[in-house]
Amino acid sequence: MIKYIPLILIIISGLTFYSCSGSKSNIDSAKENFRKDALEKLGSGAVFLFNNSGDYVIAYKQNKPTPQNPMPPLRFLVYDAHSNSPIFEDALPSGSVQWKNDTDVLVNFIPGNVTSTGEGNGGYIFDVLTKTKKVNTSNIKQE
Repeated sequence: MIKYIPLILIIISGLTFYSCSGSKSNIDSAKENFRKDALEKLGSGAVFLFNNSGDYVIAYKQNKPTPQNPMPPLRFLVYDAHSNSPIFEDALPSGSVQWKNDTDVLVNFIPGNVTSTGEGNGGYIFDVLTKTKKVNTSNIKQE
């Protein structure tokens, strides 16, 4: 019986390694599905920005500015990294997108005509938890 203990340990180690590598490949294939979806919607050259917790990701594409097009358009999607599904999508004539904190996406664009409600002030914040947009009041000048 004692001579079979090393064999049993080797079998248990092998099964543990096999099960761990299987879950890793599942995670890798899920990430591959996520990237595939984003590349289908945005095209090659998409950039991925994960939030600090890794729960959500911004996928965006924006060409480099040129003299002919100094303010290139921006297209982006926000994904739930666990379900690999998009929860928000937007396209702007020009602008930038980044994480403000772990749950808020900060979107800035060149301001148009600002209304009394603050719309057109040059940006908004998208909350990934509530899936709502709110006016970015930090862009509104107080007079």
